[in-house]
Amino acid sequence: MGLFTCFYAVLVTEATRNAASLDRIINALGGSLLSVAAAPQARQSDSQVVRAVTIHDPHDPGGWPADTMLLAVAISGTAAVARLLREAGAHQATAVVVKAPLEVDEQLREAVTSSGVAVLELARDASWIHLADAVRALVSDEGSGAVSGDLFSVANAVSALFDAPVALEDRSFRVLAWSARQDEADTARVEAILGRQAPSWIVEALQARGVFQQLDTSEEPIFIEPASADALPRMAMAVRAGAKVLGYLWVVVKRPFSAEQRRHLSDVTKVVAVHLLRQRAHQDAHLTLRAEEASSVLSGGSGSADAAARLGITDHKVCVLAAQATAGRDEQDSELRRRAVFDALTLHLGVVRPQAATSQVGEVVYALAPWRAAMPVTQARTESVRMAKDFVRRLQSRLDTNVAVGGVADSADQIPAAREEADRVLRVLRGRPGGGQIATLADVQLQSLLLELADVVHGQGRQLTGPVAELQRHDHEQHTDFVPTLQAYLDACGDVSKAAARVHVHPNTFRHRLRRLQTISGLDLRDPDALLQAHLHLRLAELTPEPHRTYLRHYWGRSRGW
Repeated sequence: MGLFTCFYAVLVTEATRNAASLDRIINALGGSLLSVAAAPQARQSDSQVVRAVTIHDPHDPGGWPADTMLLAVAISGTAAVARLLREAGAHQATAVVVKAPLEVDEQLREAVTSSGVAVLELARDASWIHLADAVRALVSDEGSGAVSGDLFSVANAVSALFDAPVALEDRSFRVLAWSARQDEADTARVEAILGRQAPSWIVEALQARGVFQQLDTSEEPIFIEPASADALPRMAMAVRAGAKVLGYLWVVVKRPFSAEQRRHLSDVTKVVAVHLLRQRAHQDAHLTLRAEEASSVLSGGSGSADAAARLGITDHKVCVLAAQATAGRDEQDSELRRRAVFDALTLHLGVVRPQAATSQVGEVVYALAPWRAAMPVTQARTESVRMAKDFVRRLQSRLDTNVAVGGVADSADQIPAAREEADRVLRVLRGRPGGGQIATLADVQLQSLLLELADVVHGQGRQLTGPVAELQRHDHEQHTDFVPTLQAYLDACGDVSKAAARVHVHPNTFRHRLRRLQTISGLDLRDPDALLQAHLHLRLAELTPEPHRTYLRHYWGRSRGW
């Protein structure tokens, strides 16, 4: 019982000692992810407090709160880093993080000394999003202590108890937290921390050996032989809440635990489960609250202004984004895809636009992306498109997702209209094959207008009449190809040679067909209004619901490649 009491003592110490200090962040994340390049002599790292972490945007400079850790994603070179340090010092920032390697010269040391801001290096292969996620977990004002779910403190407490490096993963093998002393572990652990995900090669190797099946069914810790020649053994145990497996606790060891150590590890995982559940509950509650506020703002109404104020976006321009994953194999798979998009977009925006809020409404995930009130609308839309492209690029390898960039609102009462614009864009993207598409209304305005016009025509039960309808009837009854002939002519803007090539006939044959279709339908190809009406009729016919579309595809498919 004495050893287990010791575990609680270490846990409380980890939770209360400099919970948001720069020194604790560096120790918790370990040299494999984050290291000190240069630090001011006048201030001790254990007295430097980090209260916020944010991306430094060169196009949106300044305005950081005190005690901020700046992630200098787009900054490289000693001179540029030195300039940023001086600017950060003026705002009383705590640290600037740059990607390794960074050359530390006299200019940089002078900037560190004069600004009082430390320079940290992020490992070259590490993800900025993962770093921001980890730092926020350590310095969050709400629930930063282990009592409220600080998993990094828990990992360090377990590490101190067993005198070994420790890591905690969820059931998807995502690294949730890790202890200090990871330099004593192996390359697989370092790779997992850098990517915040267990390497696929080691997961596959362990699955082939039945390790996870054994972990999921065993009530005791198990000893795992190294998965490769340069790997180290591990003691591992599933972290459970009742019969449900929440994740896995891994301890790098040199030899199997004794019976007493196994018993202690079994007891420890029960405590870890409590903290994991608490952190999940806190995160879920926080995200649920913000999602509800965002949904209220998107819908408009009497409470939307108050909801916008609680989200902290009242004094901003706000761009509405709408994201939707391509359909899954079945409804369950589709719902999993929707949840994955919500989680991924929430995480992505939490790094690049911390004040952003997300909400899932039906099949669509919406985001409210705030920008400075003084920023021009065109710039806000451009920055939102860039942000959407970065999100889709990161997500593309795992999930095909379309993102519609909607309107930019100057106030909360304009946000529902901005959402409507995003919905119009997303509707066009939804009708296109594949995923990974990004568009604004300017990109798809014609297609959007055609869809709205089709809604009016078909919603009122109207039948389109005129020359095109007469050609459709003739093709259907006589098995002719006048509709695709006219379509090719209009698509080629009246260029007979190009149009004939599209339907694979000689230009003279095509001219003969044009004369015939004019005689049959009464269409005057010299009348621009008649041509516009015919082209519009054909475009709306493409949007006709089944069963009429089947007929049109049958006759148009030969010339249009359907």
